[in-house]
Amino acid sequence: MNRWWLSFRDAHLNALIERGLQQNLDIAQAVELINEANSARIGAGSGLRPMVFGSVAGAVEQQGDGAAASSVTHAGNASWLIDLFGQGANAQRAAVANIEAAHLSADAARLTFLSEVTLAYIELRYYQELLALTRLNLATRQETLDLTNRLLQIGAGSQLDVLQAQSALDATTLQMPALEMGFVRELNRLATLTAQSTEQIRVGLERGAPQPWPRLRVNAGVPADLIRQRPDIQRAERVLLAAWAEAGIAEAQLYPSISLGGSINIVQLAAGTTSGWSFGPTLNLPFLDGGASRANHQVALSRVEQAYIGWQSTVRSAIEEAENALAALRRDARSLDAANKLKDSATKQLELARFSYETGEGQILDVLNAERGLFDARGEVAAATLQYAKDFVILNVAIGGGVMSLSVN
Repeated sequence: MNRWWLSFRDAHLNALIERGLQQNLDIAQAVELINEANSARIGAGSGLRPMVFGSVAGAVEQQGDGAAASSVTHAGNASWLIDLFGQGANAQRAAVANIEAAHLSADAARLTFLSEVTLAYIELRYYQELLALTRLNLATRQETLDLTNRLLQIGAGSQLDVLQAQSALDATTLQMPALEMGFVRELNRLATLTAQSTEQIRVGLERGAPQPWPRLRVNAGVPADLIRQRPDIQRAERVLLAAWAEAGIAEAQLYPSISLGGSINIVQLAAGTTSGWSFGPTLNLPFLDGGASRANHQVALSRVEQAYIGWQSTVRSAIEEAENALAALRRDARSLDAANKLKDSATKQLELARFSYETGEGQILDVLNAERGLFDARGEVAAATLQYAKDFVILNVAIGGGVMSLSVN
């Protein structure tokens, strides 16, 4: 998996991700599934190797004359299943496929974690930007209020102008609590994901920083090989392989099986030692099992078909998600260009409106509306930047974290 989040060039984001990868509980749970699958593979391979068992038994027996007789029995048994129809080999294949599926589940958990942390951080910086813009707007509103008061004092303004400017200042102040709540919500989300306190995450945030922006521009389509590297697609492939191998196990159980076995028994008595041994093949015939073996085979074949359908569905969904994410990025780029043009236009409008009002040719409402227009335009730029960054993350998730291989600076 490419380290696509490095394209944001944000040291704080990188630190959050590195910390979270070590602490996230979902990833830890996925790693335990790998341990389980590894143990299951060892168990599956045991059927291909000889098995030896030993036992020791002792007894004391009272005879008819009242005397006690003791004996010690040593026994050893060995067996080896001959894999005529591939039952053991298929069990190994299924176990290996399950191990690979467990690894891919862990990769999927990591990718989900990476996307959640990055998206939460992008949202956090967005709220931080809106708070900064709102404070800037408050300062602008205060300057306008001060201007109306000065003009009123020299007889060039009116009390109505002062009241309108004050109302605009109060309305802007009311926006702060909701933005602060949004910031706190994303801060708490990051704390949960990375197992840190909110105070630890706040370090470095208070100084402010530009909104996260990927330093890569995606111009191409998504090659099929990149879609195929998604962990969920690869996992679906391994699930299909495991189901096919398990169907092979069920098929092998339809046929006779041969195992070689033997035993050695040594009995130690007071009068002496006796021993015996046996060795020979055992033929197991599954023909009279009430149809259970054949039914199990049909069940296994049905699971193969289910796994194949699941793989097809996963691939189709992945293609749809990738195409949608690419289309969204192209749309976001156009939206950001339009928002920046709107901001430039709104800045000029405010300059003209303020100049006209100061020279007595304009009205206070023109100034207030222009201030509001500039604030809205800056908010549109922030929102477009937010959406582009989020869709960049979504694209990386859609193709399994490999967008850096199809992007250019």
